[in-house]
Amino acid sequence: MKKIIYLIAICIAVLFTSCTKEVDSSLLPANKTSIKTKQTGNQTNSPTYHFVYVTWSSFGRAGLYCLGWGLCEFEGCFNCCTENGQIVDCPTSMPVERAGIIRIPDGEKEGVLTITLNPSYIEQANAISNELTLIVDVDIDNDGYIIHEGNYSFDSSVGNYGGYILNVTEK
Repeated sequence: MKKIIYLIAICIAVLFTSCTKEVDSSLLPANKTSIKTKQTGNQTNSPTYHFVYVTWSSFGRAGLYCLGWGLCEFEGCFNCCTENGQIVDCPTSMPVERAGIIRIPDGEKEGVLTITLNPSYIEQANAISNELTLIVDVDIDNDGYIIHEGNYSFDSSVGNYGGYILNVTEK
């Protein structure tokens, strides 16, 4: 079933990236979206990216049995709903508590996972107020992507309240 979903997403992405007109990302499939901007004047084309939405059940470090402040697992969100570039619960349109977006330039293997924090959730409010470092103890390999181990500093420029930008490789 996953192969069929991947195949459909790739076909749709190829269809949309072959156009030169701007595309509203909210109209494209939520799991893998390609956006291309058109060239005007002396400007060069912006790179084309694909986006993969991911979720996880809890923040935590692999070295602490998925406890503490870090990331120890993730999975692709292939049937999720999005609004304004954020993963939301389909029936309620409420933001999903633990989610992020992988962004990789088309034709490249290296990209980033952006985690935008929300102070409405206690553990995230603590990370915001204390500007905690997010720790990935070991490479996390899942759904065709590897999130690389490392200590990721709190980045106040992510979203409205801050977050993290993690290194990712597409397999």
